[in-house]
Amino acid sequence: MKRYHHTIKSGIVQDVLACLGHNPFSQSYIGGGISLQFTLPAEYHRTTSDIDVTSSQFMNPAGFRASVEERFHDLSQRGYSLLIRKSHQTMDAHVERDDDHLIVQIPRRSMRKFEERKGILEKEVEHARVVPYQGMDFRLISYEDLIAHKLVRSTTFVREYGLVLPEYDLDTLKEKLNGAKEDFEISQFSVTPKEAARLLAQIRLNADIFDIKAVTRHFGNELDERYMNESLSWYRERTDSVAVKGWRNLLDHIAA
Repeated sequence: MKRYHHTIKSGIVQDVLACLGHNPFSQSYIGGGISLQFTLPAEYHRTTSDIDVTSSQFMNPAGFRASVEERFHDLSQRGYSLLIRKSHQTMDAHVERDDDHLIVQIPRRSMRKFEERKGILEKEVEHARVVPYQGMDFRLISYEDLIAHKLVRSTTFVREYGLVLPEYDLDTLKEKLNGAKEDFEISQFSVTPKEAARLLAQIRLNADIFDIKAVTRHFGNELDERYMNESLSWYRERTDSVAVKGWRNLLDHIAA
């Protein structure tokens, strides 16, 4: 049975990170849940199926393919297979060996959409954390930007799928989250597409809330309040939905 969910300690993740550490994408950072595992205690490493990379330089599918083939060439020599695909929202590099599978993703945008977002991408790259790991330095999304991303996505899931924010503590949420991922792998083909979409949305919502709780618990004293408000203000301008005070009230509720 294939293993799709990993932590930073998994061999396939270590091998991919070695490639990204020695030859990172230009003007980029690693985001998503895996970014927290560089600094979170090991007992709070939740499993994930991908490594998210974001760059402030435009990349089309052809450029992504060339960049991936260059950076992951050594993996091919070590028995890994590499399959590059584009989806609606991302460009994906599927890395696989034996029963292990991992995806490296970069957001897929048109030139127009990229130019609209370029300023915020440059800001996020500028504020990325530089963290030493395994003898290399990695640029990781700032805690403030990670929280902003996940607050916005969480409210989207709640609104579009009629979900309820999970109220569990961090340990219980991690246990339920990892179990739900395993259950989804088994049940996804026996439910309707609509039911599968809602189950997946619930998993992602729980993962986002877990990450927000983990950041505020372990790194809350490191948060730059000014920059946090700046990041949330940008989403207010883009979505015209929630004022900064509303985002902060939601953050306080999740972190409680």
